[in-house]
Amino acid sequence: MPTTLGEKGQKRFYIRQGSVSKIANPVEEKQLLSLSETIPFDDRINYNATINELDKDLLIEFLYSIDSNLYKDAPQMSKEELALRMQLLRGTHENRHPINAALLFFNLEPHNFFRGAFSEVVLYKDYKGITFTEKTFRGALFKQIRNVLEYLRSMVLSEKVIKIPGQAEALRIWNYPYEAVEEAVVNAYYHRSYENINSIEISVYPDKMVILSFPGPLPPIDQNALKQKKVFARDYRNRRIGDFLKELELTEGRSTGFPIIYDKMERNGSPTPIFETDSIYTHFLTILPVQPEFLKAIQEEEKQKEEFEKMTNQEKVLVLINSDSKITIPEMAEKMMVSKATVDRIVSQLTKDGIIKRIGTKKGGERIVVDK
Repeated sequence: MPTTLGEKGQKRFYIRQGSVSKIANPVEEKQLLSLSETIPFDDRINYNATINELDKDLLIEFLYSIDSNLYKDAPQMSKEELALRMQLLRGTHENRHPINAALLFFNLEPHNFFRGAFSEVVLYKDYKGITFTEKTFRGALFKQIRNVLEYLRSMVLSEKVIKIPGQAEALRIWNYPYEAVEEAVVNAYYHRSYENINSIEISVYPDKMVILSFPGPLPPIDQNALKQKKVFARDYRNRRIGDFLKELELTEGRSTGFPIIYDKMERNGSPTPIFETDSIYTHFLTILPVQPEFLKAIQEEEKQKEEFEKMTNQEKVLVLINSDSKITIPEMAEKMMVSKATVDRIVSQLTKDGIIKRIGTKKGGERIVVDK
């Protein structure tokens, strides 16, 4: 804090003792500097915010999510009392401020305090990255993580059942196993720096999912260490965030993230995941390759779709009947993107020409088959 005016005004450190602020002596100043260096950013007091920035509904929702005993009494407590019980405030009685982790988890718009506290998901429809859709996620960190995971689950993750010749049991695979995706996404929120203005970026291509966060891991974890299936971290960038994520059962901590990702990818028959940083730790990159059999099935489906689109309407009707003899005229019309009257006319003509015929009754389950 300045003690004199002017461009070259002298600045001194102050400490609070009871209700009095005084200039710190050399020993106290050294202790303050040491304390600021050892307290992780997420556990530091944010002097630019007050208790008003915390949302009580978010506090209660979090307590409900972790099945806390505090949840039943929370509605009757004041917001300040509740925040104190959750150890989210620091300072003297008349000058309390929330810690950074409190603002990240229990403020409706944490990006107003930390510019990079949001995430972007981009879904690419081609390998060149020309055609894509993107969605931005903001809000309290624990809700943001849940929303991102739910979006990926509904828009990206998909299962296929592949029949293997000569084998009774079919192969059930996912393009990306959910547990591996969850661990990789949560790790990005856990280990990134919220002093960095860059958002978390999740890019999904036809052949891989890429999760990018800033900066890189804390030393001594480097590119060589990231090639190991088990990585031992000596320190964590965000201890309080880690505690919150553990309570939500989104992470276990204790360096279990990498082994879980490797294990789930291997069990799904997926290629080995890739973890990367650079020599100056500017970023952390996680790459989850798509399951190869899944990709092959998708490519075959796309090839069949292209061939189907080149056919005449009559040929399309015959292909659809061959693939499903109980298919209805409205279903064929939807797949062909034509009117029901058009399909009905084609079916009538093919029946008249003796190319297809109806078998059974409507009551017993009528079928249309190609008359060979």
